[in-house]
Amino acid sequence: MVAWRETLRWVTNGAWIEGLPNTFQWFGFGQRTGEAVILVSALLLFGVLWWTSRNLAAVRAIYATGSDAEAARLAGLPTNQVVLWGICRYGSADGYRGITQRSSLFRRAGK
Repeated sequence: MVAWRETLRWVTNGAWIEGLPNTFQWFGFGQRTGEAVILVSALLLFGVLWWTSRNLAAVRAIYATGSDAEAARLAGLPTNQVVLWGICRYGSADGYRGITQRSSLFRRAGK
């Protein structure tokens, strides 16, 4: 990710992404409503992830594989599949983070 970001920065000479509509900031809402949307969605996402980590075997399999892959394999968990799906899960969480960060970037850039 860092290599990709730095390559894009080098190609664009560090230029900001421009030309997006004003409604892109804060998901098309005003600043206060947009902040509330981001906060509520983050809390909702946290609640869903907390519930899944307590109640779904798939999430416990990620924990077991990360703690000791050999023990997880001996317990019958498909460790390669667990690693793949774990990467997909956390990659989509990073995508969510990028969307919420980008929605407020105009404010920090002074636009």
